Amino acid sequence: MDTSRSQLRQFENDLAEFERRYHMTSSDFYTQYANGQTDDRMDFVEWASLVQMADKLRQRIQVLG
Repeated sequence: MDTSRSQLRQFENDLAEFERRYHMTSSDFYTQYANGQTDDRMDFVEWASLVQMADKLRQRIQVLG
């Protein structure tokens, strides 16, 4: 569980960097990305993947309690 929490902190730090760089929340970005409102630059593909991985890890941590 500690490993999962540590990994989630790293994901959140990485997400915060994208948010600073592009001046929007990860939630707003992901909505736009999922609706095809962004281009396919590598940063956006990576950001979208991080959003998905962080969400899955949050769910896992919640289930494991």
